[in-house]
Amino acid sequence: MEIIMSILAGILFTTGVYNLLQKQMLRIIIGTALISHGAHLFILTMGGIKTRSSSRFN
Repeated sequence: MEIIMSILAGILFTTGVYNLLQKQMLRIIIGTALISHGAHLFILTMGGIKTRSSSRFN
């Protein structure tokens, strides 16, 4: 699962950078949002994904 999330974060980064290099303001805004989402997904991926449920609900 971490591999899929890492690949998705990379795709978000690359499309965000591509949109930042465009001249249109809307594409720059979308590029900034994509880079932000990619960074958050990367941070969540580096934190690790827990496969077990929380013990307080057992």
